[in-house]
Amino acid sequence: MRFRYHLDSLIRLARLKFLIYSPVMFTIGTLSAFAQSPERFSPLKYVGGLLFVYATHIMTHFFNDYYDRHTDAFNIGASAWTGGSRVLPEGRMQPETALWLGRAMMLFALTISCFPPFAEARIFAWATVFFAWAYSAPPLKLEARGLGEFTVALVLNTLVPILGCSMQGGSIVDPHFLGVLAPLVIIEYVRMMVMNMADVEADIRVGKTTLVVRLGLKRAIVVHRVGLALAYATVLIALVWGLSPLTAFCLWIPLPFGYWLCKRLAHPVWISDNPFWASQHNGLSMLMGLVGLGLHHWERFDIRALLLTYPLVVILFVAPKMIAGGRILLSAPVPTVMAEERTAA
Repeated sequence: MRFRYHLDSLIRLARLKFLIYSPVMFTIGTLSAFAQSPERFSPLKYVGGLLFVYATHIMTHFFNDYYDRHTDAFNIGASAWTGGSRVLPEGRMQPETALWLGRAMMLFALTISCFPPFAEARIFAWATVFFAWAYSAPPLKLEARGLGEFTVALVLNTLVPILGCSMQGGSIVDPHFLGVLAPLVIIEYVRMMVMNMADVEADIRVGKTTLVVRLGLKRAIVVHRVGLALAYATVLIALVWGLSPLTAFCLWIPLPFGYWLCKRLAHPVWISDNPFWASQHNGLSMLMGLVGLGLHHWERFDIRALLLTYPLVVILFVAPKMIAGGRILLSAPVPTVMAEERTAA
């Protein structure tokens, strides 16, 4: 029983549900390289890259829980999507254990990056590990300096797909590749703002000056709206640069969802569950970017490209649980916290 207890704590600390995003972005980069030069595609490099991305993503969660443990202890409004895993505040694990687990995953990721499949992209792999670590770890503590949104968008939506593309020998300046990344970077940025909106009271208590704390809740909501509008407008610009209409259409599919999210976010009584909706919108946008890229390059693929459907299989596996969670939130009564109290933050 004790082993099961510790295993459950470790799984919670890893926050596996957030690991859906990184393989999608990595596959977007790999898919772009495959379309550019199908003969250069290496399944081994793809699998090795996925292993590295997973290790780095889990490393980030371990470090975040350790360095944010004081903030998380004050976060009485924590949810399944914000406030950390709650493993440390609940006393299920010693803080030092989380720290050493993060260091072990960092060593594992760096070790993987030293193998030959990473020869053409090692600098991007190391940059990914560095900024993922610096997100919450001193001395940089980028999130606490108001750079958390920028850091996540840089790592997850920029460096990870660039790593996937460069490992397969693809061009990272391909117009179609960049046209897909541009709106996803912005959507990720404002999605992280929503995540920090839910934690704003706890962050203020411990003096953690995230971007939302610096802006205040009202202005942060305005920035979120402007950011989403800019993201979808970027698709129009990308069309001029060479993005195919089919891919653009796929990227626009989540637009009604984004509009609904903006309207919901305008009423701060919903801020505690909006991280769930912002995360689903973010994930759907990534998925549509991957699908749009695949449909555009459909004729260039062969049987080996089936390996690149891996993220779709994962999403199909977790989708029923996500849909069930969304239904529960939609059926819940309106929170009693007054909007004036939340917007005053």
